[in-house]
Amino acid sequence: MTVRLFGKKREVEILRAMSRNMRLPHGIIFTGENGIGKSVLALYCAQLMMCGSPKNGEPCGECRDCRRIAQGQHPDVIFARGEKYTKDGIRETVRDSFFKPNDGGLKIYVFTRCEEMTDEYQNLLLKIIEEPPESCRYIFTSEDPSAVLETVMSRLVHIPVEPMSVKDCADCLEFNGMERGEAEQAASRYGANPGRALAAAGDAKLQRLADIADGIAKALAHKDEYEALVLLTSVADRREMFETAELLYDAVCRALTESGGDESACALRAGLSRPALYELSEVLTEYISQKKLNVSVKISQCSLCSELFSAVERHLKTTERKTI
Repeated sequence: MTVRLFGKKREVEILRAMSRNMRLPHGIIFTGENGIGKSVLALYCAQLMMCGSPKNGEPCGECRDCRRIAQGQHPDVIFARGEKYTKDGIRETVRDSFFKPNDGGLKIYVFTRCEEMTDEYQNLLLKIIEEPPESCRYIFTSEDPSAVLETVMSRLVHIPVEPMSVKDCADCLEFNGMERGEAEQAASRYGANPGRALAAAGDAKLQRLADIADGIAKALAHKDEYEALVLLTSVADRREMFETAELLYDAVCRALTESGGDESACALRAGLSRPALYELSEVLTEYISQKKLNVSVKISQCSLCSELFSAVERHLKTTERKTI
């Protein structure tokens, strides 16, 4: 069986073209938002690299290697991260690269969430990426390409992974056990991100933050700044603030693209002009980009609320002037 992918047509075609031309590289990096299937795409890529009988640039899905990779049981497909990256773990991976594969001609190392690697850890990997052992291939994933050192990135083939459509996300969630109606609602609510939707299904905290983000969206649509501030101040810490902002950003994007029929996106579309929605998306993008700054939670809550409603107010005034 081949690894089941949802969406990813462009990314898969790039891999197939390289496979057909016998030009699969020793190192590939997939970048894009966490939760949209980069790790699953890495497994598909591993199948393509190891398959003994590829057909038109695709893994056959029937050979022993393809079946074991799809089942997550191949001894030579090694996920290097574990619970987190450590210096000893990285050094062990480098040492292991010089040993022969356990079963076959190749070993494939998968490094997920490379944005969590320090520069020091990436530099430890540099030698095996520059001069890889003949039997080794390396697949990386990262949410943020800028978190990967240029010296590392330049030695890999970079394939950006595009966001999923709501339909593809719902299909993925249904495949993973959700009822269709629930899958469609979750796909819309969580920004067509199946990883986030599946995590939220079993995480009361994420569900609570999604409810808060929905409430803030409705408060913005109804120009109720007090209600929005009350909701924001119910968020406990910096991490939750950024998660809430990301969920709110998703709702604004769905309102702009008219891709979501959920209550928060519909309320934003009905209550605010497109220029106001564009400015809200800019405010939220700027806020989310400040993840690494150590700002007081209370100051952050008040500041974000003020900036969001300032954006709404500016466009209300513009609209009123035009209608006078």
